Amino acid sequence: PVGPGAALFEAEFYANARRCLTEGGVLVTQSGVPFLQGDDLKASMTALGGLFRDAVFYLIAVPTYAGGPMAIGWATDGDHRDVDPDVLSARVGSSGLRFQYYSAEVHKAAFAVPENLRRIAFG
Repeated sequence: PVGPGAALFEAEFYANARRCLTEGGVLVTQSGVPFLQGDDLKASMTALGGLFRDAVFYLIAVPTYAGGPMAIGWATDGDHRDVDPDVLSARVGSSGLRFQYYSAEVHKAAFAVPENLRRIAFG
């Protein structure tokens, strides 16, 4: 994070975003490419962890970024990661949306990150 975008990775931004959430809302953030921006991932997880009960990250493939998977921060005071897969499947089905990638199984599995990246993020 450099230039004007750097403010989007600071604790003050996360605190302001948290203030705008409804109860149980989820803040999802770009948290960098762990293999190249490990310090940025650690800083964002530290800041989010100081504000939210559940602050973790998951990984996505972004072909336009070099260096491996992108870390996406996830922060909430809710229990959204612990939702039963059958409940998630029912929500997806009733949404009327047709997803190309997302499913209840992908949702649950997304939070299983490699231990080496967990150490980068959380020490």
